[in-house]
Amino acid sequence: MPKNNRHDAKTEGPAEISHHDLPPELAGFVEEQISFPPYWSPDMGKVFYGMVVNLDDTDPTFVRYVVEAFMPTPCERGDKHNKEEVLVQKGEFFTLSAYAGLPLDRYIGFAVFVQVKGQRDVGQPQPMWEFTLKISPEDRKVFVEERKQRIAAAMQRYRENRKLGLTPKAAALPPAPFEQ
Repeated sequence: MPKNNRHDAKTEGPAEISHHDLPPELAGFVEEQISFPPYWSPDMGKVFYGMVVNLDDTDPTFVRYVVEAFMPTPCERGDKHNKEEVLVQKGEFFTLSAYAGLPLDRYIGFAVFVQVKGQRDVGQPQPMWEFTLKISPEDRKVFVEERKQRIAAAMQRYRENRKLGLTPKAAALPPAPFEQ
């Protein structure tokens, strides 16, 4: 079978384009973050401030949130055995795992300030991380109003199901806008 030499150091790639050969309109272009974002890991006292922009659950075994950083945030790249520390800058993105003690799915679209406050033994092989989460007073008003609307919709469905004699699911809130 022929050997694939795509990654062979002796194989020559295309010649680099000189900056002098580029169109002048590219002079002001800035580099964008397009690779898989670095990840933030909890540790005592660590913080981040940013906007939760997405819940990435395309791989159900590796659910994570995508956050736009609003301040420089220490993160990592690579696997747990070959970590490289990186500093995510304001406006760039990072990811973090879904933690039971940090329900970020409720805060998609909101700016949050998160701080690790400790760990708690929950009878599992690993302790559960505990966090504090803060949002602005303005976002809090919007958040509370959206929650009230979801609760009102759930109660309306409950009442309709009772009239029809169906098994009610009172605890089932309608999906948040980002889940639809």
